[in-house]
Amino acid sequence: MNKAQFQHAENMFGQVNSSKAKAFLLATLLLIGGIGLAWMVWAQPLTIIVGIAGFMLVVLFLTREEEALFILVAYTSFHQIMVAYLPNSPLTGWKDFVLLAFFGLWILRRLHTRVWIKSTLNTPVILFLLILVFNLVRAPSLPVGLVGLKWHANFLPLYFIGASLDLDKKKLKFLVTLLVVIGAINALYGLGTIYGPPNIFRLSSRYSATVSGNIYAAHWLNVKIWALSLIMGTCLLSAQLERRYKYLVIISSPILYIALVLSLLRVAWVTLIVGLLFLAFIRKEKKLLIYLLIGTLVIFTLFPPYVIERVRSIFSATDISRYNKEVRQIPLGIQMIVDNPLGHGLGTIVSINYRHLIGSSVVNLLAGSIGGLENGLLEVGFELGIPGLVAYLGILISALLVGLKTYRLLTDDFVKWLLAGILASFFMVLVGDMYVSYLKGTEAFYWLFLGVLVSLRRSAKQHTL
Repeated sequence: MNKAQFQHAENMFGQVNSSKAKAFLLATLLLIGGIGLAWMVWAQPLTIIVGIAGFMLVVLFLTREEEALFILVAYTSFHQIMVAYLPNSPLTGWKDFVLLAFFGLWILRRLHTRVWIKSTLNTPVILFLLILVFNLVRAPSLPVGLVGLKWHANFLPLYFIGASLDLDKKKLKFLVTLLVVIGAINALYGLGTIYGPPNIFRLSSRYSATVSGNIYAAHWLNVKIWALSLIMGTCLLSAQLERRYKYLVIISSPILYIALVLSLLRVAWVTLIVGLLFLAFIRKEKKLLIYLLIGTLVIFTLFPPYVIERVRSIFSATDISRYNKEVRQIPLGIQMIVDNPLGHGLGTIVSINYRHLIGSSVVNLLAGSIGGLENGLLEVGFELGIPGLVAYLGILISALLVGLKTYRLLTDDFVKWLLAGILASFFMVLVGDMYVSYLKGTEAFYWLFLGVLVSLRRSAKQHTL
């Protein structure tokens, strides 16, 4: 490419605010969107509507990166619902296509400005990415490896985009309120799915109207996102927030709490309690302990009896027996990792039900560990080996350390509350991964919050927050 051609490319892609760049990008997106919509015409009308929404979201990203990015992350909690309604639709890859478009546009801008964000977190994140690529080569087959890569790194671009955002206090209030409100809408739909009539909530017909059926539905509905949203809502309520936002959070938080309790998913309960205790510790706020006490009293006084029975069953003989099995699973999982320290390759956990893809020996190995691995940390170690597990934990621990350092640099009380909520969410993932694969289903929030942490760190050093 000669100098004139390079200058032309810069004018087209780099000058985001110029009319030529906007016109060129808009025309390109219209062409791509038109082809995509023509391809989707055969599907249901809702597919076309959501396809147009995705196209509009990409256009929004050109001018309002922050809003578009947070809307996409908030949508991820609805994606399973959309796919269940339209299982044979191109929408199964909708969020992936939109995120890829976001990342492509972001790279084009960075190629022009040549401004790359430096952070301590970059080292473990890039190391984790390299280990993923290494284990992709070692996967049982290419399709299995690609599924595993999508499972682990699908939302990793959110970290790089989020780290580059220029976030001020006004934007942060709006964006986090948006996540909490959309989380409450998702929780309302979840309640309808678990307890509502099948003729209105189509997915509720999949589950029996029993406690066990409700718990299974709660796993599918990704209740963990409700817990993360409630933690952020608690932070917003405790901070100084404009009235227009505060009313929305006041309405959303009880919805999230009620839905979380009625989901009967104890891992979500435990991680919520862990998150609140972490917030109380870092903020030194006794009122958070009062919130926790009030919430517990409400459960035992206002909620149906089966909720109380679910709490009491924690100490039942059946559950204690299951805890013992899970404890025995840990040394077995560690031994499997030690036996193959470089990992069994990407996708082996995801493809456990497909013996022909990953081989009988791996299936038998997993089946021997009491039906498969249920511990998120052991799953990472099994697939990616000791280096992958070290990099995975390195990201979480580095995020907590960088966050605590940033917290001490901040002077604004609202931003400190917000950062405390982000750190609490990281701690919830770390604790939850010791019990289940907690990160799965919350990856979009996790990688976005990592990026926002880097952005807040940069702003704190520049004293702009």
